[in-house]
This record gives sequence, structure tokens and C-alpha cells, in this order.
Amino acid sequence: MLLPIIATENHQELTDIAISLGVAMQITNILRDVGEDQRDNNRIYLPKELMEKTGYSRQDLKNQTVNQSFILLWELLASRSEELYKIVKQNLLKFDSDSRFPVLLSANIYQEILNTVRKNQYDCFTIRNKTSLIRKLCLYREANRSLKNS
Repeated sequence: MLLPIIATENHQELTDIAISLGVAMQITNILRDVGEDQRDNNRIYLPKELMEKTGYSRQDLKNQTVNQSFILLWELLASRSEELYKIVKQNLLKFDSDSRFPVLLSANIYQEILNTVRKNQYDCFTIRNKTSLIRKLCLYREANRSLKNS
């Protein structure tokens, strides 16, 4: 929906890139909200096939179990999300110049949620993981610096 605004000239070419950003952010949301989705809404957005492959059960999820199976499952999805963020960043210069900074910053802030979950030992059951204000300010400066150097 935002693509014609952030890529007025290349929006057809950037459709797949914009979809990659949306999917990366959605995977990040799923990983961040695993506990809340199950506990409050009785919903599981983790892929059934990956749960089976890693040996993480619905009962484990209900019990809010963080074990090696959960970490493997979580990291498989996080890796996919990080691959998609990388694709977006590699194609950033194709976006309109005034859109590059917000696209990069939003990708970086969302990607940082994954690092926060890792720092919190994969606890996305009892902790609402988010990018802290201080870290957001650092990411703001980093994104600004990165774009000035490109």
C-alpha cells in the first residue's frame, strides 16, 4: 500500500522488495508475540511443519517452554526474516531518496527486536520484547550515517 508513495518512479520494480520488507516484519511480529498470541488469543502462527521438524509441540507452547527445540524453531524463522531484511537493505538505493531513511530505519528497528529476544534468552512468553528508545536513537544515527556514505 505504501509502495507508490515510497517509490514513485520504481514501484513496479520494487514490489518484491517491499513484499520482502512486509514479510520480514510480519515474521518478526510472530516471533515477538509467540506467547501473547497463544495465551491471549489461543492462536499459533508458528508453521506446523517447522514445529514438527524441530520437535516443538503445541503442549510445549502452552507451557511456555523455552528449550533447544524452541530456540531452533525460533532461529529458523528469525534467519528467514534477517535474509529478507538484508535483501531490502541491498536494494535501498532503488527507493526514492526521501524514502530511504524511513525504510532503512524501520527495517533496522524491527530487526533489532530479534536481537532483543535473543538477549532475553528467547523469552517471548513473559516479556514484551521491543527495541529500546536508546537503541532506536543509535539506529537512527547509524541509518543516517549509512545513507550519507552511500
